[in-house]
Amino acid sequence: MFLKNGRKKLENKLVKNFASLSILKASNFLLSWLLYPYIIRMVGIAHFGEIVLAQSIMLYFVIFTDYGFSLSAPREIARLYTTHPKECNAQVSSFLFAQIVLGCISFVGLILLTQSIPFFAKKASLLCLSFMIVLGQSAIPAWIFQGIERMEYLAWFNLIAKLLFVVGVWWVLQTPDDYLWVNFVWGAAHLLAGTLAWGILVKRFGFKIGLVSFKKIIAIIKRDFHLFIANLTNVVIFNSSVIMLGFFVDDKTLGVYSIADRIFLFVRQLVVITHQTVYPRITQLAEKSKQEVNNFFRTFVRWGIILGLPACLLFLTIAPWIVYVFAEKYLSDTTIFIRILSFTPLLALLNIPASQSLLVFGKERLYTRLSTLAVVFHSIVSLGLIYFYQGYGAAWAMLLTELFLLGIFNYTSYTQKLFPAS
Repeated sequence: MFLKNGRKKLENKLVKNFASLSILKASNFLLSWLLYPYIIRMVGIAHFGEIVLAQSIMLYFVIFTDYGFSLSAPREIARLYTTHPKECNAQVSSFLFAQIVLGCISFVGLILLTQSIPFFAKKASLLCLSFMIVLGQSAIPAWIFQGIERMEYLAWFNLIAKLLFVVGVWWVLQTPDDYLWVNFVWGAAHLLAGTLAWGILVKRFGFKIGLVSFKKIIAIIKRDFHLFIANLTNVVIFNSSVIMLGFFVDDKTLGVYSIADRIFLFVRQLVVITHQTVYPRITQLAEKSKQEVNNFFRTFVRWGIILGLPACLLFLTIAPWIVYVFAEKYLSDTTIFIRILSFTPLLALLNIPASQSLLVFGKERLYTRLSTLAVVFHSIVSLGLIYFYQGYGAAWAMLLTELFLLGIFNYTSYTQKLFPAS
């Protein structure tokens, strides 16, 4: 009876975390849906493409600053938070100061890029202002809220950041040339929300930040290098299309594809929510038994198909209306891009069991090798298809890559006997 009640309590907490994140992410989604048409109307499709291009470039610096801590930190915090608070605080301090060091290196790297490579030099002002995205993204300690399974706080702080962003854009964006400041305002809004989040963690949850030796920072960077590579491969797969297109097409064509890219960025947030909600729980279940994890993922896949397949079919059907709401005009190319991409979120959702099983059962390096293989596949396919078919090629490359990821991760999980044979 005690075990049954304990399991029910854990399941209720999982549902609560997912529900609170979903509701508040929906609010973020609606705010973005209202904001992006305003930005497109104010700056035009071409400048919107440049904004998205800069966001895609900044994401590489975000991943370098995060350095895989989004995978390792929640696991460590979930393990230590209730039983070893002092050790937990030491781990949090190490992760925080490592991010600060990596952030400084990122800024130096950006300056070098804008000074040495013509493609980046032409966009130096936009890119330097956009670096505020890196600061803002790093400021919100999502990995701590994941680890203590209080992700409703994370959702609220993201909502606060989004509201600040809406107000900031409305205040700053007066002429098309003001597009340079859109990413800066986004980063500044998240920086303010992140500052508030750290205050809550210290005051309400009792976290204490202490100084960390440089030797310890280097040690944690070396330890999580393979996770950084895994995260980097995900960025290359899901965010390189806009950058590749930037080398082959004009700004207007880039903008047309960028609209589809931003729409699917919102849709993929559901997959991100699911991943963030499930991962700490799977870490705990893995310490009990492999069977517990398998039982959980059987139910997960069943409901993923039941809910995800109709949603993808609906998205495929109403694609023209979605484009009109977002861009305030019918764009046939963007509609086709969305229809090609419509099943990619479901494929990503169904890949969560295999990918997370590799992580929680100590197969991180194998996870990294598979991710690297997927990057090679995506790079080759994308470059070829984008060169010949531009935006259509980028969309098809993304769909083929999701299928490739689903195949290699699930095949490997079965061969590693992480999944049952039946």
